[in-house]
Amino acid sequence: MAIIINQPYIEKIEGGKVRLCSKIEGDLNDVLYYEVEDKYEQYLCDDRADAFLVGLLHSAMFNGQDVVCRCGVSERLLFQLNTYYISTVSDNMPDMANIHVQAEPLPELAGGKAVGTGNSGGVDSVYTLLKYSKEELGSLKLTHAIFNNISTNDVDETRIRTLFNRDVAGKRALVEELGLEFIPLYTNLYSFYRVPGIFNHYFALQYASAVYALKKLFGVFYFSSTFQVNMFSLDYKEIVSSARFDIFSLDCVSSEKLKFYSAGMEVDRMGKMEYIAPHPLTQKYLQVCAIEQSYGGYEIGDKLNCGFCHKCSRTIAIFYAWGILDQYEGIYDLTKFNANRNKFIGRGLAADQRTFAKMVKKLLRKSKRYTFMMDVWYVLYRIRYTLAKSGKLVALVHALRGKGK
Repeated sequence: MAIIINQPYIEKIEGGKVRLCSKIEGDLNDVLYYEVEDKYEQYLCDDRADAFLVGLLHSAMFNGQDVVCRCGVSERLLFQLNTYYISTVSDNMPDMANIHVQAEPLPELAGGKAVGTGNSGGVDSVYTLLKYSKEELGSLKLTHAIFNNISTNDVDETRIRTLFNRDVAGKRALVEELGLEFIPLYTNLYSFYRVPGIFNHYFALQYASAVYALKKLFGVFYFSSTFQVNMFSLDYKEIVSSARFDIFSLDCVSSEKLKFYSAGMEVDRMGKMEYIAPHPLTQKYLQVCAIEQSYGGYEIGDKLNCGFCHKCSRTIAIFYAWGILDQYEGIYDLTKFNANRNKFIGRGLAADQRTFAKMVKKLLRKSKRYTFMMDVWYVLYRIRYTLAKSGKLVALVHALRGKGK
């Protein structure tokens, strides 16, 4: 069964909001929408299916379903997805099928002049905001920043909406302190992915779909890279997410009037942190923690960052190595770090991605803050995490503890 995208339309809702909508037919019959403040209604692109196609493509590929658009799609976008993106990704990613998109090709829509980026509050995002908001960039200087819920790993609508509404004020404050225009955008796109992990694993196109919803506004969009360009890979055994091939993905969704850049691909994570750390805005707004989005029901309290998840652990260890951690006490819960620094850092290194763990350990050694006990805890947690991969062993431990009875 194919996924069918019907003609988009604009719907006004209460609270001064509008939605760009399309009735989606297939296994999941529902209306997909992108919701913004009504002052952006004039920029919503309702004459073609671009936003909906880009947003749903990975769901279709995962389910092995062709896509039929009962309305047009921008010619270049349609060509690039059918000719390059779908075939390349399906050839290299075992969970992605080679599908086809059927749509009437339309002439390119005249784009806007705004220059945008996303604002998650994380290291990659803040780096882009700070670097590309400089006046010397001229017409390529940032003018707008979008905050959306597309990074969620959650599936609970009430929880996702609550967290989004709660975080809008802080994200707005950061953007407006930089003199940029802030756009909160909410979408139910996540609900069209049967497996939430797929939604978050292949995320570049989902983010791009929000930009396509406002295509009449944007001419340039800086998508914050996760990895440096020299780490490009399409080897599914090597990558932890599609971020390793962002430069390919973003080129495939760029068009004559809308250019996507992989912002920050010129430096590694440490280079980004070195760039943003001196800026006082990071001490108020840096939000690397995503534990609430990933684990339903988890609440981090009155700090922006839980201070314990692998992203928080990594950032805390770096700030500790640099001797500036005290400057971030206002936004990080440092209770577990202060209770046992050696255990905290050892556990964090064992839980993190190998590339990042290696980088953090090197920095701690250079600053002479790496200890023997950190190594001990690292080894113990590596053993623990390795054993945890054994389903039978986990079941035995749960049985001994009486869980599941």
